[in-house]
Amino acid sequence: MIRWSIVLWVIVALLDNVVAEADPIIVKGSHFFYKTNGTQFLVRGIGYQSSNTGDFVNQYQDILADGPTCQRDIPYLKELNTNVVYFFNQDPSRDHSACMNAFADAGIYVITFLEGLERGWYFETITWNVAMLDQFKKVVDNMAQYTNTLGFYLSRSLATPYTGQYDPLMKAAVRDIKNYIRDKNYRQIPVGYFASNANVTSLGYQKDFMACTDDVQTHPDFIGITLVSNQTTDCTNATSIEPLVELFKNTTIPVFVGAYGCNNLQLEANAKNDTREWPETAVIYNQKTIEVLSGGIAFEFFQNPRLDGWANQGLVVVQGGTVTRTPGFKTLAKAMANTNPNLLNAANYTPSAILPPCPTKNVFWNAEPVIPATPNDDLCSCMFKTLSCVASPTVLQNMTTYNGTGEAWATNVTATCEGTDTKENCAGITANGTLGYFGAFSGCNEGQIYSWTTNNYFQRHGEGSCDMDGTAQLQDLAPSDAKCEFLLDQVGSEGTGTLTATVFQPSVTGSSPPSSSSGPLSPVGVKIGIGFSIGAFLISTMVVVLWLVRRKKRKLPHPEVPELETFDASRKYVRGELEAKVVYEAPCVVAEACTEKEQAAELPDNCIPREVDGSSMSADEPPDPI
Repeated sequence: MIRWSIVLWVIVALLDNVVAEADPIIVKGSHFFYKTNGTQFLVRGIGYQSSNTGDFVNQYQDILADGPTCQRDIPYLKELNTNVVYFFNQDPSRDHSACMNAFADAGIYVITFLEGLERGWYFETITWNVAMLDQFKKVVDNMAQYTNTLGFYLSRSLATPYTGQYDPLMKAAVRDIKNYIRDKNYRQIPVGYFASNANVTSLGYQKDFMACTDDVQTHPDFIGITLVSNQTTDCTNATSIEPLVELFKNTTIPVFVGAYGCNNLQLEANAKNDTREWPETAVIYNQKTIEVLSGGIAFEFFQNPRLDGWANQGLVVVQGGTVTRTPGFKTLAKAMANTNPNLLNAANYTPSAILPPCPTKNVFWNAEPVIPATPNDDLCSCMFKTLSCVASPTVLQNMTTYNGTGEAWATNVTATCEGTDTKENCAGITANGTLGYFGAFSGCNEGQIYSWTTNNYFQRHGEGSCDMDGTAQLQDLAPSDAKCEFLLDQVGSEGTGTLTATVFQPSVTGSSPPSSSSGPLSPVGVKIGIGFSIGAFLISTMVVVLWLVRRKKRKLPHPEVPELETFDASRKYVRGELEAKVVYEAPCVVAEACTEKEQAAELPDNCIPREVDGSSMSADEPPDPI
């Protein structure tokens, strides 16, 4: 008999490894709501990122992979009434389950940066390309499994002056990541972007541009507005909130304050010098504001010794594993405790906003409503195989990965294209949001783009010109194949055509890309209990175990069933002979039952015995074959 102690032990072991489900948050119109009761969800967030060096590129540690540190900090985060942590620069190759599960237990969501550890997104020097898309996918793959992943975000500060020339790249990135999440059958986690409030006028054009087309896959699911700067020691001014309320009152998606606080230069020397009062907190969470904005994220939790200007804003100082609250921590905790606005309910809320028109060009906005195609790795690889002059192996290694070659790469491309207007000699790799033009190869990796430009330079100048100060060399041409011909024929060797079909079918001349569809935004959430799939598995296991136990108890020895024999009415049967036989099929239609006296007599054609297996049965009941 199966021991119940063993069954219970197996169940406990399984439960010990269960990742809790989360209370889904849904997006409806311009607000977040809890799915379970329809209550409005306000972001009560804090920037949660610790640095380990002062170097701009590699200054961050992946704190979300440090379970003990997250566990240590959760009580302090809860003191601040935190339900969202804003996290950036994670390593997608690491395991984040300890922190994510601990945060879920504490009712804390995570909004995470898509760019990972390697660098910031330099729109001025690169375009939306294969390497960047691959990096973003890795972050999605790593974090999509956690139901308290509230969203993924892109970020780019608005320069002054800024006229939107790089926003087509960001809109394309939003589209491609949302499509990737859909195609992978992940939960539809929101994808949004953070923008600076440095230029309010451009900010208004930007939010219209990002939501102005009919394709909802290109629309961000949320916007975070940064109200703190690394260029000043000023604190967020409470008066800066009201203009945002007016600007976003008709938006179609949730908007919240992506970062607010101070850049207090006195904190680095002595945390006791923290005199922040956080007056903007009361404004962010007052009744009028939350009708438009969905909360905010205070900046930031850790005191970070950084050299990029973003320093001295921490609410805690950590030394030797000991956490010390600054005076500003206590002030913010008190300010958050005093925020208690009346919240909407999804059942009583009807979105009324409509999609805005795309902004037209003017002195403040200079971008066409055109976005680049999804970067295609196959197309880029095929293009590279056709080149005679390519980047040297060292240059390719440095440029192919997403590692921030930045301005040096742009300088090399400009040199090989022989002019600042790359479209003149290098149309195939040009990405220009102002013109609304994106060459077919503009989404290739930096090494592939540089190789394409060196090959064009070589074709223009002939033998001896494939060197480019040691950064380029000749390569043997690879044999062509049908798939590459299929892709390259559409865009042409100059990359000025359009790739309209990406799926190659050898038996068909051409093919159409698979159709795409999109649905409403799915919920994301905070812990509510055991995962449904795990629960279903455990229930199924219990049912099987109980069935096996019951079957074992009921299983009895069964006599061997003799070979079935058709009842032969021409024979004479005696009672003992009848009892030993199993009559499964009778050749006659029963008209009447036999009497006991007839059991040893000759049986008529219309008669069968009352007792075939030793028990009484009626004439209209067939014998039991077992």
